[in-house]
Amino acid sequence: MELKCDSNIKKEIDSPVFQDDFLSLLIRKYKTVSPPPPAALREAKKAWLNVDDESIIGKFLASFSLTNDPADFVTNDVIGSWLKDQNAACSLNKFTIELRRHLASLADDDKNFVENKLKKQNGTTRRGWNGVLNEGYAF
Repeated sequence: MELKCDSNIKKEIDSPVFQDDFLSLLIRKYKTVSPPPPAALREAKKAWLNVDDESIIGKFLASFSLTNDPADFVTNDVIGSWLKDQNAACSLNKFTIELRRHLASLADDDKNFVENKLKKQNGTTRRGWNGVLNEGYAF
């Protein structure tokens, strides 16, 4: 029996559409085939990170709290320093987006006064978050 093949297969493989689709297929298959990490590994990681939530917001809420009090204020300099100390693979802009997303998931009463804005402190105007209290991070 003679093998049959597509005469345009070489052109098709070199096309960006085929390459994108093939890569997507590999990634989807990897996600469905790779097993989740063992429970012991997840527990060890949780103990090492010392927070229940591994997201940047979970880590943030371990050191800061959302008080919803307009008098509480944390500057972006403090948050930027905290991100650096956490070795977070997250810029201040990305963190701001994540925090806004987290705030959107809260009830309206819990976030009325939590907002990113300018505030005058000691004669200088600084951008930061109203309604956020620094509880455990030394700047």
